[in-house]
Amino acid sequence: MTQNKIFSVGLIIFAFIFLIANSAYILDQRQYDIVIQFGDVIRQDTNPGLKFKIPFIQHSVFFDNRIQTIVFSASDDSEVVSADQKTMKLNAFSKYRISDPLKFFITVRDENTLRARMIALMESSIREVIGSTKFNDVLGYKRINVMEAITTIVKEQMLKFGIEVLEVRITRIALPEKARDAVYARMRTEREKEASEIRATGSEEGQKIRADAEKQRVVMIADAKQQSQTLIGEGEAEAIKTISNAVGKDIEFFDFYRSIEAYKNSFDSKDTKIVIGTETPFLKYMESK
Repeated sequence: MTQNKIFSVGLIIFAFIFLIANSAYILDQRQYDIVIQFGDVIRQDTNPGLKFKIPFIQHSVFFDNRIQTIVFSASDDSEVVSADQKTMKLNAFSKYRISDPLKFFITVRDENTLRARMIALMESSIREVIGSTKFNDVLGYKRINVMEAITTIVKEQMLKFGIEVLEVRITRIALPEKARDAVYARMRTEREKEASEIRATGSEEGQKIRADAEKQRVVMIADAKQQSQTLIGEGEAEAIKTISNAVGKDIEFFDFYRSIEAYKNSFDSKDTKIVIGTETPFLKYMESK
């Protein structure tokens, strides 16, 4: 075989390999693709595997079929107003994936355009739903219903772009600076009012407790005095009875006892001074024998 023939065979083999390399490709399971010829879509491939195209005439455009995330962050110009005229800022995100690559390519073309449209749609949907919802419901247990309503609107609108929206979630709710200051002032006023009411109630309860304690103290003292008087009376009665019995048995002892009691009552203080004659019967038991 001559050198020219060898060169020709090699060129043919190279050309064949080059054509095969540019006509065959493997579609990854994480991707979709569409094949375009002279600006027209020839087919779309959603199943992974070995694919073929006509080299130099047809080319493939690939799209990621995995779930993607797009984030909406509120700016100074994106405040929303609730049904009760409360202004707020919302941050949200959406989970989506390309479900129809052909429709996506025809209507959107690329992901940058998709993001711009989807963010605008999320913002308008948020305004629509929040505008018919009270502020407390957005913050409270009805928040899940708000997110479901926003998801429904965005999902229906994005289907025409070949996009399947899985969910839209609100991640943060913030008040504008002026509204936040007003809310904080109102909360502070309410807390101060509540604290004043609690203090007033506590003071009233304290007065009731002190009055009841004072009443119980007076009653207890009166009862104790009454009981002591009763005991004293009973003791004196018993003493009188005992003395009476003793008098009946010994008149001289009774006279002695009365004199001793008189001495005790008369000389109960160190400063007591008594001027009395020595011959008085009062001192007869103090005379030395």
